[in-house]
Amino acid sequence: MLPTHTKSLKKIQAECDRQDRKFGVRSQHPLVWMSILSEEVGEVFKEINDADFDENKIKHEQYVTELVQCAAVICQAIKNANLTHYAKEILEVKAKSNDNISL
Repeated sequence: MLPTHTKSLKKIQAECDRQDRKFGVRSQHPLVWMSILSEEVGEVFKEINDADFDENKIKHEQYVTELVQCAAVICQAIKNANLTHYAKEILEVKAKSNDNISL
């Protein structure tokens, strides 16, 4: 049996893959990622509100699904931030190497 965190990470990866299939690789402004995340966090709160803040009434599977979606959005935002950062670095290196070429 897999440790709980391993199962959770597998669910998050599966959700990231689902999002990639649905939306493609997205290059978004950080504020757009935070807007998407806020919407997902709102869905977590909805699950809690629907249970009248009674932990025993929370629909566990739906609650976990919403948390996984939040985690996946965070992972997508991190991936986007890294891609943007490294793309800028590559462009800067190329620009410097082009400046050093003498004709």
